[in-house]
Amino acid sequence: LLPGVGAMLIETDSSFGEQDRLEQFHLRLVGIGMPAEVMLDRYGEDFACTAKLGSMTRVFSLDGRLSEYLGDSLRPFVHLSGLRVGQQWRVRLLDPFSLVRGSAPEFKTQLATVTRREMIRDGTGEVDCFRVEMEGAVAWAAPDGRIVRQEADVPLLGRWVMVDEPYDKAARNKALATFKRKRAHSR
Repeated sequence: LLPGVGAMLIETDSSFGEQDRLEQFHLRLVGIGMPAEVMLDRYGEDFACTAKLGSMTRVFSLDGRLSEYLGDSLRPFVHLSGLRVGQQWRVRLLDPFSLVRGSAPEFKTQLATVTRREMIRDGTGEVDCFRVEMEGAVAWAAPDGRIVRQEADVPLLGRWVMVDEPYDKAARNKALATFKRKRAHSR
């Protein structure tokens, strides 16, 4: 939905409180041709949310119990242990557009299926994984439950590919410098 965007930087900053409960979340997209960010601040059990896209700003509240579903919409699989080929379960995902529209949160339920075992490469070599598929997403889970790789269609942003890898500050700084150079040349 955003043709010609090219390189994009996604910055997130999350703060957690007692019992690893999310207290604040800030997401900023740079390089999509307009300012875009989402900010959430916990107030009691709920979140005060501000979403900005270009000149549009939308303020709304989000039931704190729904926050896990919002995260699941961006990253459907976090940890999957005890899998077997043929296993199925339902995944409930929050439609993020329903929140921006200011309407009641809308959910969609999708069927996730472990379709087969498949060898994929990670940063250390080949890993025998379970392939898990659902509409708009696929993930490869190692036998210990670690999600080695997943791909998900994210509204407005297209296909995301997320790979489990250790944090590498030098690689991040190099990617950030490359991104800034490309942006400077495109102006």
